Amino acid sequence: MNWIILLGLVVIYWSFDGKIEKLNKLLKKQNRQQQEEKGMSKVIQGLVNKKCLINTDEALTLVGKAEIEGIILETDEEWIKLEYLDKNNEKKISAFRIDSVDYLSVIE
Repeated sequence: MNWIILLGLVVIYWSFDGKIEKLNKLLKKQNRQQQEEKGMSKVIQGLVNKKCLINTDEALTLVGKAEIEGIILETDEEWIKLEYLDKNNEKKISAFRIDSVDYLSVIE
């Protein structure tokens, strides 16, 4: 009887051990992504008041194409505030998340 209980505990341990390893890998991956986002936000903070070309999916709703050209007004760790010209050549100001940026290049 004790052998059956012991065997059951070993099987339970093996099944949970794999799940714990998967969770640890997932947490490490998320931590790396957060560190990368913080690094990106520091780079973008150095581009305040500069004209940039930003490729992001959010630009599709703002100007109708994937790239948006504008002046970065403010940034923090999560958001970019951008002044740009919309489809009708009117000045607009919008904010969008840094993690949605695919790439960014400085024009001026």
